[in-house]
Amino acid sequence: MMKKVISAFAIISIIISVVFVKTYTSQQTAEVLYKPKIYKLTSIVTYKCDTDLTFKIKEPTYEYKNMKKISEEIENKSSLLGITPVYIADYKSEDNKEIQIEQCEAAGKPQKILSESQKISIDGTDAWIYISTIAGSTVKQLMFWKNGMYYKISANIETNDLINIAKSLI
Repeated sequence: MMKKVISAFAIISIIISVVFVKTYTSQQTAEVLYKPKIYKLTSIVTYKCDTDLTFKIKEPTYEYKNMKKISEEIENKSSLLGITPVYIADYKSEDNKEIQIEQCEAAGKPQKILSESQKISIDGTDAWIYISTIAGSTVKQLMFWKNGMYYKISANIETNDLINIAKSLI
């Protein structure tokens, strides 16, 4: 008798959970979990921290293989000087390469990463290229500071293309 009661209870629980479970898209899940404010920076829906940006967002004029913006957001990130709002834009190119560009007010330089990076000059501006492996995939990061701003471009594309994107932001 006890086994039948447990079995009946288990079946009723499954039916109830199936009836009342709601399917969420990733955007809805983020709203449920984090309850961020939603703003429009462009035609793309974006999540914004409670901090307003105090700088003008620069868009790259060089488009690697017709890259198109697929998302953008503003995150509060830890920096050497505390918490800093960072604008992050994700792009995708015709050859399915993903490019991420971060912009924020300069908040110090990460000396350890810079010491492990290759220093170059782009139109008179010092820049550093850092190569890392994430989940078996090589990612190049080009970092530079200009006019009180920090920029980081991350992608698995040729170094010359990273430099061209950076030039279009300088």
